[in-house]
Amino acid sequence: MAATVRSQLIDGLNKIYQSCLPGKFKVWCYQFTLYKHLMWPLKLCDITSTTILKMDRKTNSYIKKWLDLPHGLPNMALFGRNILELPLKSISLGYKQEKPGRTGFEWGSAPKMWSKASTKERKDLVITEVSKMEKECY
Repeated sequence: MAATVRSQLIDGLNKIYQSCLPGKFKVWCYQFTLYKHLMWPLKLCDITSTTILKMDRKTNSYIKKWLDLPHGLPNMALFGRNILELPLKSISLGYKQEKPGRTGFEWGSAPKMWSKASTKERKDLVITEVSKMEKECY
């Protein structure tokens, strides 16, 4: 399944790249169509973190091409809070938010402060915590 999702990503990136749109619209197409299309199978399938990171690297290289950014620009410039302030979300962050158990949080062992929270509230708390951890990396 991982190979199928990865090939869908590469095919989608190539189609967007071959379009006659300006770079910022290519990024928009990626973020609001291809990204959302990829998140569903990633949510359902068990895919290794190395595969997710490879997908992230491939996507980041296309985004840098589309925006005419230097190849050596750190990825944190694309996703972090900085001068660019792009409304982008990395595939790895989306994956971690959809699969919170992969980040070390386990649903069965909720901390005491979460013990009275409903299942949906716990999931929201975990997603918020994962987002905070990911932002600290950038």
